[in-house]
Amino acid sequence: MLYLLSFGDTRYKKSQAKLVKSALKFGVDEVMLINQFDLFKDTDFIVKNRYTLRQKRGYGYWLWKPYLVDKTLKTLKDDDILFYCDSAVEILQPLKLLLDKMDTTHPLMFHVDHTNLSYVKRVIYEAMKIEPKDYESYQKASQIAAGYAFFRKNDFTLNLVKEWLELCETPFLIDDTPTPRLDEFPGFIDNRHDQALLSMLKHKYDIKTYRDPSQYGMKYKDFDTQVFNLHRLRIHKWFHREKFPFYYQWKELNSKDCK
Repeated sequence: MLYLLSFGDTRYKKSQAKLVKSALKFGVDEVMLINQFDLFKDTDFIVKNRYTLRQKRGYGYWLWKPYLVDKTLKTLKDDDILFYCDSAVEILQPLKLLLDKMDTTHPLMFHVDHTNLSYVKRVIYEAMKIEPKDYESYQKASQIAAGYAFFRKNDFTLNLVKEWLELCETPFLIDDTPTPRLDEFPGFIDNRHDQALLSMLKHKYDIKTYRDPSQYGMKYKDFDTQVFNLHRLRIHKWFHREKFPFYYQWKELNSKDCK
């Protein structure tokens, strides 16, 4: 079975509708759509990660992504495949074109032109206990495309996603704060949050990746055709939390009881 998992707040209903329609047309068996109301049901997760989830960027630095992948993957049967995809994606071709590249052990992930040197801060190397002699190898490795990936349920993938989530739940690894005590590597631009951490794990476990199958990777030849179209369809040009009921749940994170 192939399951689609996607998260989107109120702004992205139109995008989610486009994604779901195209996903069911091109190979997905079942759809799991998560919104901000669903996310707030797990109070343990919310309280544990209250600092990160207060951050506006990426709805909490995209911490919800490894959390949802981990939580959902555990509910599937062995060898089922979980397809995580951002809401603002339309599928243009059968997903079999991509799944034919997937092996029986590793997730199927895709890379972009950027490298870890520019988008992984130094403290992540320290936290992952990477030896200085291996820094260059990690720095030259490509960043993964964070918007979509396929995860087959097996022991390797469950452990990988668990490790990804644990790293992301460490605030100073996923956030934008600079590395304490040490200068960043020459060439560093900024930290790419969940993407940075999954990119480092990809290299750690020597997981083969393929070029981005969206319009942004069409200059490469890993696949014969464009499979994903990236777009942005929003209901509102700008979003104010105060206009939606979940704002009060979000506000609760800042209460004295959660500090």
